[in-house]
Amino acid sequence: MALSSSPKVLGIFFSSGDLGDVGRHAVAAALEMPPTVVATIRVFSRDIASMEKANWKCGCGQHSLSQKDRSRIQLVQLDCTEDDLVPSLLNVDAIVSCLGSRQPFHKERIVRKGTERLVEAAIRCKIERFVMLSSVGIGDDWPPMQWCQEGRMLEGFFRTICWIQYQDLSAAERSAREGALENPSFNFLIVRPVVLSEHREPVGTWRVQIAKHEDHPTTEISKMDCARLMITEAVFPSMSQRAIVLGGNQHIEDFKTSNEYWANLQVPFFCQAQKLQATTTDKPAKTRGRIF
Repeated sequence: MALSSSPKVLGIFFSSGDLGDVGRHAVAAALEMPPTVVATIRVFSRDIASMEKANWKCGCGQHSLSQKDRSRIQLVQLDCTEDDLVPSLLNVDAIVSCLGSRQPFHKERIVRKGTERLVEAAIRCKIERFVMLSSVGIGDDWPPMQWCQEGRMLEGFFRTICWIQYQDLSAAERSAREGALENPSFNFLIVRPVVLSEHREPVGTWRVQIAKHEDHPTTEISKMDCARLMITEAVFPSMSQRAIVLGGNQHIEDFKTSNEYWANLQVPFFCQAQKLQATTTDKPAKTRGRIF
């Protein structure tokens, strides 16, 4: 399903936690697109003041919003678990939802109820596209990242100290799928990122897993590149009614042991109406700053 060609109004929801960090980056990714593609960005959060912070726990460097950026952004303090969402979503073309967390003992729990209410509001407002952030290991992706040690660690977390987070993300995914079953026009995509690194620099490319147990994405992706994929899919849908596992771009020499490398796809980021070419010159950053 393709969205209309007129400039888009995007609604971006984010919470606290590692998945919420991607939501703030989604705002920056949307600003990379010209106003002829994305005209207005409505940003919703319980803690909307965090958009003004310079440190977004990432490898991008310091963040700030210029006056030109602010002319395209509407910052809205909103609790998606309690407030009426419909008035805020009028005339929105696509929603990008980055609620929830994979961090143990994280206090804020809004992804289950928030996603359920967001899906209901999106259907009522006849919003054309819904892209939500989840996690590897949810639903039919269990066990997570079975090809690496990080996956076994995350599996252990989901079985123990992150059991609540696993349950909440699972329920959020069900809300999206049930919304599509009840309303076939509800066009959703679930994005399940691998490890979201606090230090990896964005490169403008990523890798979508073709099939579980058949190919292995990298174990880390920058928060900005994850956000770019979500914004690209919100504006230019190419994958619908499904969940994808998203990894970072990887240097070919680091993938020589895998027979599945050549089947792996490069999905470039759409930026200012031009596709960036995938490169094989940047090796993955060292393993550090991992947030599950």
